[in-house]
Amino acid sequence: MSGPALPEVPRGSLRIRHVTLVDVAGRRTVRDVAVVVEDGTIRSVGPDDGSPVTDGDRDATGLFALPGLVDAHVHVTASTADEWALTGMPMSYVAAGAFAELRATLSRGFTLVRDAGGADEGLSRALAHGLAVGPRLVRCGHALSATGGHGDLRPRGRHALEDQRLAPGIGLVVDGVDAIRTAVRKEVRAGAGFVKLMLSGGVSSPTDAIDDLQLADEEIAAAVDEAARHGLPVAAHAYTAASIERAVRLGVSTIEHGNLLDDATARQMAEAGTVYVPTLSTYEVLAEQAGPDGLGPASVAKLAEVRTRGAEAVRTAARHGVAIAFGTDLLGSARDRQNGEFALRAPLQPAWDVLASATVVAARALGLAGRAGELAPGAAGDVLLCRRDPSTDPAALADPSDLIEAVVLAGREVAR
Repeated sequence: MSGPALPEVPRGSLRIRHVTLVDVAGRRTVRDVAVVVEDGTIRSVGPDDGSPVTDGDRDATGLFALPGLVDAHVHVTASTADEWALTGMPMSYVAAGAFAELRATLSRGFTLVRDAGGADEGLSRALAHGLAVGPRLVRCGHALSATGGHGDLRPRGRHALEDQRLAPGIGLVVDGVDAIRTAVRKEVRAGAGFVKLMLSGGVSSPTDAIDDLQLADEEIAAAVDEAARHGLPVAAHAYTAASIERAVRLGVSTIEHGNLLDDATARQMAEAGTVYVPTLSTYEVLAEQAGPDGLGPASVAKLAEVRTRGAEAVRTAARHGVAIAFGTDLLGSARDRQNGEFALRAPLQPAWDVLASATVVAARALGLAGRAGELAPGAAGDVLLCRRDPSTDPAALADPSDLIEAVVLAGREVAR
């Protein structure tokens, strides 16, 4: 069983000297450490030997080494919040916007992102071959949706369904067990690192309600079974307790959004080991954009239904010991507020938990535990050099230009 692969990017070698290690997994800081990266992978982390700093070393005296950040819910191709309009854009235009967004994402300190619908093999290949600059990219290809579900973006008066695989949209409409199995197989063939299912209504979709239960149990089970054959996780877009309950019961790996989570389903998630990926920042931004230039009236009403419950859902999940990962789900120009999620999370969780959500827990959500999200031998050589200790105030990550001195990706210093 293959499982998810760590996405490739150009590799380098680097010795980071005299740095204070922010050991998120161990929940401690360690002074005067050397982090040695060879061919893109961390080979050693330990006390600095005190030898002279050479030209090939990075002298990090006074700086703090944090694992590269992980955002477990992005849409790098979504250059607009109007997801229906996105489906009609030229692919070359969408790709150009995606490359710009990937570069900006890396400069904000994110060295690994999980695209929850829209990114394709071309973006992954460009990043791997150095034709574009950006973080490691894990993608699902298309999010799978029932007709009329959250991935079906057709307005009510539109009945034709074009070949969605040829359009730059986020979702793919599939109905029935056989169609679901075929769709999962096609996405895996195209390089998907996880499978995403739309299991409840959503804010931006035009013809569903938030409390809709989307896809039948047997369709969900078929998708989970097909993903399991390849060792891949399954992410579930789900807002309500009822949609979360059935997703967890049928074996999904992560719950996306989950604003209407309750105590019973949080306990169920904790027992099953299901990771929770809340996306608080997107609701704040969407509320600001509501009106003639933003969401339509139906979506504004749905947004009001879920927005005020997001913070309480995070508190509920934390109270029951659910693993909580970092996600943002921002669209269009709002994506430059990606780091603002840290300011929203900081009042809801202890500082180390906030850092873990964007490192070790997010890596686990992607099926990459031990290979990303931590500074340890064998893990990816992805490091942030910070001017202050982020473990004392994770909200400081909301302003990366002030906090982050340099971004190291696979042993190469790529942003400063």
